[in-house]
Amino acid sequence: MKKVLPFVRFGLFVFAFAFITLGSRSQPVYAAGAIRDNPGFNGSFLPANDDGSTGLVNIGFSINFYGTTFPQLYVNNNGNVTFDQPLGTFTPFDLTSTGRKIIAPFFGDVDTRTGNVTRYGQDTVDGRPAFGVNWLNVGYFANHVDKLNTFQLVMVDRSDIAAGDFDFEYNYSQIQWETGDASGGSGGFGGVPVRVGYSNGSGVAGTFFELGGSAISGALVDGGSNALISNSLNSNLIGRYLFQVRGGQVQDVPVSAVSIPCLANPTATSVVGNSPFRTQAYYEPGNLAPGVFVNPGDYWVLGVDESGEYYKIIIACQYLWLPVGVMQPNYDSVWQGRPLPTDVVDGTSPGK
Repeated sequence: MKKVLPFVRFGLFVFAFAFITLGSRSQPVYAAGAIRDNPGFNGSFLPANDDGSTGLVNIGFSINFYGTTFPQLYVNNNGNVTFDQPLGTFTPFDLTSTGRKIIAPFFGDVDTRTGNVTRYGQDTVDGRPAFGVNWLNVGYFANHVDKLNTFQLVMVDRSDIAAGDFDFEYNYSQIQWETGDASGGSGGFGGVPVRVGYSNGSGVAGTFFELGGSAISGALVDGGSNALISNSLNSNLIGRYLFQVRGGQVQDVPVSAVSIPCLANPTATSVVGNSPFRTQAYYEPGNLAPGVFVNPGDYWVLGVDESGEYYKIIIACQYLWLPVGVMQPNYDSVWQGRPLPTDVVDGTSPGK
């Protein structure tokens, strides 16, 4: 596909929502950065390019990703690896409906014709074989290096548990841009922003995932509501998102950012409230969402259920419920402690 700069810039004026994490209840620890500095991950490189890919490269071990074993993959310049064929697409597409087999720590329009290039290779992590891809201080299309992103994919062999088992990490230390010029962006923002997630390409429920904040302008960059460097997943290190694959299945699959149609809009009476604690979420009032915990942060609050015991909230187009006692007004400069809504709203989810 030929890359053409749009004649008209456009922006997505959307609300950004807070991030969901699963699993461990331990408090995160703050560190200088989640990026692993293994020298082997810099052993090979993609020459300076725009939208390029490697040929098949050896992972160093075989992985079982949703029932298919892969000993090799393609490293794609635009923030992802694929298993079926190289991917030169620069405008990120929906990872929850794609037919591609993809693992994407930052699916956006990386341009390395100026500045640093994409590097990859084999090393070890905690004594186990590992494969890493480094996008360190990379710019965006077209030839921009005024803003730079640093992120990493690390895959770790866990055949000590069972053949084909592995972990993969998305690691981040700086995310200053989200969109290339040819995806409707201007100055690295707006247009069709970055997506983060994975898919096995089948479209079967449970075989794909997008991180909350994907495709939402301003959400995943530094300082955004879902800033990649300020959150974590299944890890106590801020900026690290850990996925464990056992028997071919990703364990504790998080709530997808777009698991339902994006029709969840704030109403005229809804406000942004604050949850100061990591809290167990509910699919419906009284119906726990096992393993789903909402991080401390700000959330759109639509109203309460008929009992007045739960607030209905929106997170990246997903409706969830939190006990009334864990929410409080948001005292930032915009919301200034505005009282939370008392309107009674529908007690079912999703989409009503």
